[in-house]
Amino acid sequence: CGGQYADFYNCVCNFFQELNEHGVHPLVVFDGVGAVQKNDTILRRHAVSVKAAKKLSKFGTGQNSDEGDSEDRHIRKELSPLWTKLVLIEALIDCDVAVVRPDGEADDAIAALARHYRCPILTNDSDFFVCDLPGGVLLINDIDPRHPCTAPSPKLFRRKLFHSALQETRLLKDYKRALIDNEDLIGLAATLCGNDFVKQKDVKRLYVDKQPSSDNSHPITQVLAWMLGHQQVTSTKDGMAKLSELLEDSSEYKGFQHSLKMYCPSADVIRQLVESCLSEDRLQAP
Repeated sequence: CGGQYADFYNCVCNFFQELNEHGVHPLVVFDGVGAVQKNDTILRRHAVSVKAAKKLSKFGTGQNSDEGDSEDRHIRKELSPLWTKLVLIEALIDCDVAVVRPDGEADDAIAALARHYRCPILTNDSDFFVCDLPGGVLLINDIDPRHPCTAPSPKLFRRKLFHSALQETRLLKDYKRALIDNEDLIGLAATLCGNDFVKQKDVKRLYVDKQPSSDNSHPITQVLAWMLGHQQVTSTKDGMAKLSELLEDSSEYKGFQHSLKMYCPSADVIRQLVESCLSEDRLQAP
């Protein structure tokens, strides 16, 4: 968590150079202006960083026990040196890596570009697991940054693999048949479970106590019981129409619209995002 910027710069350069040597052409996407719906998430992440910095000042003196050393290592995972992003940008420029910065959140643009190029996404954001991406998702934590192409292959996540695995699970019981028959509903169910744009506490009032369920039932089971049982939703369009009636033009409903734009975008939305990202003033060095 100190200022080993040269080491970080070399690590980034080595990572992208090895990708290039193996015929992999990366496209890095930065966030633009954050969506208002994510303000709570951004504030929470800043609070975690401040808390971690305070703890580091206590445990990072080198005068603590093994317990303190263990705590020190855990805290460092929550922090990055102050100029990390600037060093990253410098490394991307020097390695001639293509970069895109959309006007708003990067998630929609990343999903659209992945669909356009039919390539995998390298991320640690589990929201992308729900997207129907031809190339799937690779987790950054599963990649060795020193040897991204020569280390053992990481696990590739695809929504279709999850879709086919529904036949084996016992968790969803009576509702998995509907998801197997209509994969389109997976994105709506995931949104109802909550994410950066839809706070579970805000929408939980829609489905709690609307169907019989045990106190220890899994949240996804409660969501599906309300969505497929109580509301008898047959498609994402149908689900959004019913949510519009229940939530009207509220911030919660706008959060649903934003979330589903990434999970279940129309062909026009994908085309517009791709054209915007690949325009000359977008696709450039950072």
